[in-house]
Order: sequence, then C-alpha cells, then structure tokens
Amino acid sequence: MTHEQGLTPKQKRFADEYLVDLNASAAYKRAGYRARGHVAEVDASRLLRKAKVSAYIAEKRQKMSEQLDIESRDALRENARIALSDIRKLFDERGCLKPIHELDPDAAAALASVEVEEIFEGKGKSRKHVGRLIKLKLWDKNSALDRLMKYFGLYEKDNRQKTDPVAELLRAIADRTKIVPRTQEGGR
Repeated sequence: MTHEQGLTPKQKRFADEYLVDLNASAAYKRAGYRARGHVAEVDASRLLRKAKVSAYIAEKRQKMSEQLDIESRDALRENARIALSDIRKLFDERGCLKPIHELDPDAAAALASVEVEEIFEGKGKSRKHVGRLIKLKLWDKNSALDRLMKYFGLYEKDNRQKTDPVAELLRAIADRTKIVPRTQEGGR
C-alpha cells in the first residue's frame, strides 16, 4: 500500500524534499510553502508530524534502504569505525605510512581523503624525483562519537543523572520543613 494517496501535491513535494537532506525547514521552502522566518521551522515540524506525511516518508526511507541494501547496523558500524579509529593502524612498526592496499577495513574507513603529491627538483632533462608528500585527512571522530551517543541514548541517560542544584536544595528544605500534624497533647 502506498501512502502517497491522501497527500496534497505540496505535502508530497515537501516529503520528497525532506528526504534529500532531512532538513525540514529547507524542504518546506523548496516545496513552495510560504516561509516566514522561524515560523517556517514550526510549520515544517508540524507538517512532519502529520500522519500521512510521516507514513509516506517512512515508506520512502524503507524503499531507499532496501534498494541500497543498507540497514541501520551498517551505519552504526561505519560510525563506530570512525569513532574508535586508531591512527597508529595507518603506520607500520617503523613509523612509515602503510600502502593503502595494506590497511585493514577499520583503518581505511577512518580515512576521509588521501592526497599524494610527487616532488621533483630541477627542470627539463635534469628534473629528478626527490620525494612524495602524502596528506591524510581523517573523518571527524567527535561527530561520529556524537552520533553514536545520540543513537544509544547516552546523552539522555547522562542528563537524567544530573540534577538541578536549586531544585535539589528546595526539595531538601521542603523535606525538612514538612508540616507534621501535632498530636493532641493534654487535651489542647
């Protein structure tokens, strides 16, 4: 069953645009809705929560995932490779950079890019190769760790452990000053 039925053309366009970059405000504007400052964010969020729109988006995401043969565990694995990467895996026991084909899958996954520049001295027939400059760029470990923390709800657990010191103080004062009914003494 397709959830496309029941969506207005603008809602469908919004949902399709949202799937491009998961940016609701931008999708809202690209779909042709009138964007009035921060109101667009609120309206886009409201549109995302509509049952037919969210069902359509979920269905399309599922189809895209099936077509690409990607599951959430694949994304988690790649984020873990980056988050837990160890730069030492890129080098051999002598401290020399390993050839790219010798890198294990975890080390290779941590690489965002490799630039190789051959260095020469002289000109013309006297030109001589004197070395190679290799620049490595690694994916951002902090971003990968952040994504994993969010996925596993670790920020939420950490925030539940934190307390508001003022609220705790007020609670402690309230506990100490609770009005305890006096027992009637001597017929008073």
